[in-house]
Amino acid sequence: MIDMSLRDDAGKLFDHYENFLGEVETSFEGKDKTKIPFIVLAYSGRANGARNCLITCGLSAHQLAVPGGSRSARTELAIFSNSAANKEMLNAVLTVVGLHLLETHESPGVYGILPGSGPVLAGGNPLFESFYLSPPVGLPREFSICSLGASEIEILQLVPITAAEEHMIKCGGWAAFEEAVSTQGIDLLGFDEREEVLL
Repeated sequence: MIDMSLRDDAGKLFDHYENFLGEVETSFEGKDKTKIPFIVLAYSGRANGARNCLITCGLSAHQLAVPGGSRSARTELAIFSNSAANKEMLNAVLTVVGLHLLETHESPGVYGILPGSGPVLAGGNPLFESFYLSPPVGLPREFSICSLGASEIEILQLVPITAAEEHMIKCGGWAAFEEAVSTQGIDLLGFDEREEVLL
């Protein structure tokens, strides 16, 4: 259910994006706003060194339940890529995931895992079967939260991971996974070009 009082926050959220990411290069908007009540914005990625930088705007008009009690959250999703993945495919990923969160009325929350039902990147590496939700990589910590007076919007980055990587995160935690990523010199934004993180 949409909280109509939150719609005016879209302008403040847009300004927040612009302050950190620069000007919008492209926007993707569904033809039927009743079915896709948010848009996806594409930025150059110069702010964090990514080739592609896409992020939703308007998803946070919906309150989503998060694990661990009665807390709800207002969330926007981002996906950053250094690979040759095209913006249309990344837009489709954000749209599908965003609609899934709206349909289920819940989010795994930061450091949570969103399992897929098969490969999560169309035409990409078939080993990527899930998304890890992390704070945005390569940007100041302040970017991950957009403060709107009494409320906040959290910005979560979708990181495609394999089944083995998902197991590693669940068993050892994100910190251990990040340490392995650093030790093995793996660029998580590389997508199809990157190697799997080894246990």
